[in-house]
Amino acid sequence: MKEKGGGWCKDRGYGKNFADHLGTTLNDRKRGRQGFDTDQYMAWVRQAWTRCYAKNSNTTWVSVNTDGAYTCFVTAACNLQTNPDMKTWTLAN
Repeated sequence: MKEKGGGWCKDRGYGKNFADHLGTTLNDRKRGRQGFDTDQYMAWVRQAWTRCYAKNSNTTWVSVNTDGAYTCFVTAACNLQTNPDMKTWTLAN
């Protein structure tokens, strides 16, 4: 995966998941925010891609928060809205 930058795409997203974060166990949710450089955060990025792609195989961008929340996007370009707790990713080509 390739990082676009800090924040999320301003364009309309789909698959927003702010109520149920990617942490699948109570222990994951208790850990709270994870740094961008942690294995847990990168696992959330991979899980978000898997879930977004399952909903729409045309997914082009995925924004993932340090608390596990994510949003999926199908847009050619991603104009970032800055957020220090979120990064946006695309598949490396």
